[in-house]
Amino acid sequence: GALVLNNLFLVVSCATVLVGTLYPLALEALTGDKISVGAPFFNLCFAFLMVPLLVAMPVGQALSWKRGNLHGAAQRLMVALTCGLLALLVSYAWTRGGPVFAPLGAGLAIYIMAGSLVEVTQRVLLKSNSVSSAFGRLKGLPLAAWATTCAHFGLGVTLLGLAASGWGVESITSMRLGQPTQVGPYELTMQSVASRDGPNYSEAFATISVRSAGVEVARVEPAKRSYPARSMGTTKAGIATLNLGQIYVSMADGNADGSINIRLYWKPLVTLIWIGALFMALGGGLSLANRRSAVRPVTSVAPRRQIGLQGAE
Repeated sequence: GALVLNNLFLVVSCATVLVGTLYPLALEALTGDKISVGAPFFNLCFAFLMVPLLVAMPVGQALSWKRGNLHGAAQRLMVALTCGLLALLVSYAWTRGGPVFAPLGAGLAIYIMAGSLVEVTQRVLLKSNSVSSAFGRLKGLPLAAWATTCAHFGLGVTLLGLAASGWGVESITSMRLGQPTQVGPYELTMQSVASRDGPNYSEAFATISVRSAGVEVARVEPAKRSYPARSMGTTKAGIATLNLGQIYVSMADGNADGSINIRLYWKPLVTLIWIGALFMALGGGLSLANRRSAVRPVTSVAPRRQIGLQGAE
């Protein structure tokens, strides 16, 4: 039943995104009317479908195959639920006045990560009376258990990275040489502005120093490129990865007073999105390596008389 519920939510979520993407194109082709389906539709509909699935996911993992006990699974997840509620309260108190979805997402992410460890904890720690016994049980766990744990834990890590985007900072400002600008916990100072030629473009770029507590921790070079052959221009963002977060600097046009319009972003914990994806990929690899799910090539074909087809002929 948990697997059917999981597949139902995933299929409906996929269909929602598909309809939202293709409906404007189909409407324009049939009636000529033009509409746009943007982020509000996808955020509302997709979140409405995925949040119940994410809440139920650790419960499904805690259920035993063919003899699942919902009440027992819920009891085993009380610690994970408590961790999620504490994370929600702490993040809300820390970022009071910010977006509501960020603490909710953080609490749900911690709940999923803690819930993914329930099976391993129950099999290893609660049934071991010594360190050597715990290590023995840990090595004896089947790959299927590790696959489930890694995949679900990775989803929680990715969700935490997505939730942390609500704590980010976005700023549009005009920067001058030597004038510091604050974005999040970092101070950015434009050191120089120059131009250079590439293989098929010319660009104006700025060198910007990123400092934390007065110490330079990174340098970024946002640029604005021009392609003469195509008579078009693009921008190249400067990106610095710092403490699991990233700073994005995008350069726009210059002003008459010598300043340059700059768009700044600070996204804390954004790299967790990719780290979580690696955990999920590892879980998938472990699942495929499991003996019970491995696909074995057929080496021989049984005679027809042995498989009961002689009468059918």
